[in-house]
Amino acid sequence: MILDGKSLSKKRKELIKEEVRQLIDIYGVTPCLAIVKVGNDPASEIYVRNKIKAATFCQINTKLIELNEETTMDELLSIIDKLNQDIYIHGILVQLPLPSHLDERVIIDRISVLKDVDGFGLLNKGKLFCSMDAFTPATPTGIMTMLEEYNIEVEGKEAVVVGRSNIVGKPMAMLLLNKNATVTIAHSRTKNLNEVTKRADILIVAIGKAKFITADMVKPKATVIDVGINRVDGKLYGDVDFESVEKVANYITPVPGGVGPLTIVTLLENTIKAYRKIVKYCISRKRIFRRISMYIIVGLGNPGKEYAKTPHNVGFMAVDMIAEYYNIKFMLSQKHQAMIGEGIIEGEKCYLLKPLTYMNLSGNAVRSFMEYYKYPIDDLLVIFDDLDLPLGKIRIRETGSSGGHKGMKSIIENLGTDKIKRIFYN
Repeated sequence: MILDGKSLSKKRKELIKEEVRQLIDIYGVTPCLAIVKVGNDPASEIYVRNKIKAATFCQINTKLIELNEETTMDELLSIIDKLNQDIYIHGILVQLPLPSHLDERVIIDRISVLKDVDGFGLLNKGKLFCSMDAFTPATPTGIMTMLEEYNIEVEGKEAVVVGRSNIVGKPMAMLLLNKNATVTIAHSRTKNLNEVTKRADILIVAIGKAKFITADMVKPKATVIDVGINRVDGKLYGDVDFESVEKVANYITPVPGGVGPLTIVTLLENTIKAYRKIVKYCISRKRIFRRISMYIIVGLGNPGKEYAKTPHNVGFMAVDMIAEYYNIKFMLSQKHQAMIGEGIIEGEKCYLLKPLTYMNLSGNAVRSFMEYYKYPIDDLLVIFDDLDLPLGKIRIRETGSSGGHKGMKSIIENLGTDKIKRIFYN
């Protein structure tokens, strides 16, 4: 039987999405994962993109910090320190590998134990070793999730882990041991490896060699988990010779589509776990999220290609530029008739709004959003055009009439006040 990680990850992402929705309703703040990437490693680019895509689907915010190859240790550590202190950042991961001049161990250990969602820090590793509650590395944890979901018994079974890396092999062995399996760690220098692997009821392979495990190395009816990803002549292969081993094993994971999808899901689940801990800590210290200002920036314009980049749409263009700079993604809200983006701007929680009601009815969308989330008018900022201003001029006001602007007029009428902060320019 094939262990389908792809379908399982899809199922768990739907559960995460619903959990996030409930958490936002309770606490008024969205879980956020910060990803720090140094340099332009091609594989890292793909991994980061996939993590952001999955997080976005689950309505988890991401804050991507991209740094150049020459970034120093001090610069990187300073960034991590700021992320540690930001209560709106709940998970932090530093994408590996790092440039050779950066000390990976020091950098990883700088991440707060409360936000170390990769589970690579020494404190979380120590907790895992002592069978304490901890963030555990995503790939081994995803494997444990897969075994549980497919009702594959671990307790009392003989498990063999081929590979001893700090990211997969060693934590994998500890997770199995904590579930009462009898565990053997094997590696490239293990003598009589065939005999060792053939004892395994559960065989987990993370050695980094394409098709390394063959059918003659596998116990009949065993469960075989392939962690390897090897590119040979443009094709992906696991560490297990799938075609031959499938005929012997009772359960087996494919490559791709096996362990990989669950790795990202586990990272998101760890982020939710971190979120809960941080929120509870903040509440215990009377730092109630709903009492912290959450700014709403509304850009006025008209939807449709025919209106794009016209002077009347400078509000849309302004919030689009803000979203791009701070890596904020817009999502369509049918309920509020608007495109809505949610993220962190200079350490402050912010929403970006683009009403889709057309300019003259902009107030309908703004009122719907403000009433639903019960945000005060003081947190609102509206950006729109004013063709009466000289070209390139900006005006800022905190109160006053609409000045004849129909979008602003609609907002004033819907909210019942003209005490609305605004920026208008030409």
